[in-house]
Amino acid sequence: MKSLSPDEAIRALTSILDIPPELSGNQYLIKIAQNICQYFQVEYVLIGHAVAPDFTSIQTNVVLKKGEVLDNFVYELSHTPCENVFTGKRVCIHPNNVSNKFPLDLMLVDMGVESYIGAPTFVGDELIGLLAILDEKPIDANNHNEALIEFLASRVNIELERAMNKEKLKLLEQKSITDPLTGLFNRRYFNEQVEKLMSRVEVGVMVFIDVDNFKKINDNYGHHVGDKALQEIATAINKCLRGVDLSARYGGDEFVVFLSNVNQESALKILERIHDKVNKIFVGEDNLMVSIGAVITRSQDNLEQVITKADKMLYKAKSAGKNQTSF
Repeated sequence: MKSLSPDEAIRALTSILDIPPELSGNQYLIKIAQNICQYFQVEYVLIGHAVAPDFTSIQTNVVLKKGEVLDNFVYELSHTPCENVFTGKRVCIHPNNVSNKFPLDLMLVDMGVESYIGAPTFVGDELIGLLAILDEKPIDANNHNEALIEFLASRVNIELERAMNKEKLKLLEQKSITDPLTGLFNRRYFNEQVEKLMSRVEVGVMVFIDVDNFKKINDNYGHHVGDKALQEIATAINKCLRGVDLSARYGGDEFVVFLSNVNQESALKILERIHDKVNKIFVGEDNLMVSIGAVITRSQDNLEQVITKADKMLYKAKSAGKNQTSF
């Protein structure tokens, strides 16, 4: 990377920020990193966000080598060329001999890096992200280079925040539709999705699953063991299902499954697999068991009525001695 005059710095900025308007978030970050690689002919470009709660490390969002995207990783800032970002320095430029200056930065040593430019971004005193440019050749550095890199870092920061906010929204959405204990869908989301599925599929099967003697597990071993048992049962149920099926924790020790486009014979084979899988889960010396109620559904059926019928079948399986399916 050579020293740039003011005019050259403006041209560099214009070229690097020439990014299709439809790109945003992580796709924007990849493109800007590729433009930096191409314009300056540097070996590596890293872009990442600071990791909470101490913000002393960077989780990369983009790692490029000669313009090619590599796997992401966590980059600890301590004992690296960018450790002085914590003193308030906005751009850290090490024009040569950087791997010898920072022998504890094993990443730089392994990559054989000669020069390093790191530009962090802050909101107040909080480190938000980092743009790092690394090369196997020495670089020239002047004030125009520093101003250019700082401006690029600020633009990167906007997209970093956008990408991070998108991820946060995704996590919030995931939390809103899943049961926090088992990771299965929750009752509300299950009902919404099954209502849509029932109107589209010609035939399906609604399945209610209840853990037999679950109160005894909680009483004898404690609720933490009971919770672990529910998690294992949820995993066992999901392993028996197909990609088109839906499963949820309906409440307490009760699970619900909707099997799409399946006849009774095929459904019974799936439910038998669930019995077998659950029977292999042990709490102490006792293996777990479930009772299952199932009912065929048609596209014109009412969801509430189907659920009522499946619940009655579950009660019938319980009354008949548990650890069995009533269809």
